[in-house]
Amino acid sequence: MNYPEIERRKAYTTARVRALRGRLGDADELLGYDGCVYATGSFGRLEAGENSDLDLFIVGLNEQRQNPETKKLEATGESRVSNLNAICIKADLIRSVSDLGLPEFDGDGKYLRHYSVDDLLNTLGKSEDDASNTLTARLLLTLESRCLLGQISYEKGLGPSCREVLAGFRGSSGRVHAGLLRQRYLAPLEDILHKLRSQYA
Repeated sequence: MNYPEIERRKAYTTARVRALRGRLGDADELLGYDGCVYATGSFGRLEAGENSDLDLFIVGLNEQRQNPETKKLEATGESRVSNLNAICIKADLIRSVSDLGLPEFDGDGKYLRHYSVDDLLNTLGKSEDDASNTLTARLLLTLESRCLLGQISYEKGLGPSCREVLAGFRGSSGRVHAGLLRQRYLAPLEDILHKLRSQYA
């Protein structure tokens, strides 16, 4: 079955993302292999239209330092993308979005945030999960995200870490009960998304 509007939006989104990537050389260089920028919402689903704004998240892989006692590398909880680099990345994103004539970031850039992987994972089930927007960042990463910059970090570092958490609960024994969290929380969300897409297709 052919849906011309869906195909038009897919082509439009793909072209805009390609054009945006072409302008983000500075941000890409600052990210290196330390993190990624991913899009969610209509751009993540390849359903954007001319009035769609970008919903982006900047996430750095976990910084690691050697434990002086064990001599092993351990995660510090900090992002490998420094705060100063994150500010420069945001500036490049804002400038490039403006140059392409795309709508400004929602909330005057309030939601254009920088997290570490630990920020996304360690807030799971805590009261600050919603207030810090990590709940949204984590769920949309799994449900409908598309990498804008830092593909290697997105595929090999960020995605698997969050998907592992969203695949199950870790009990007191440390054993992951695979599928429990997905069955209770993620599967119903995917079902809702599927029904909404079918309704408006």
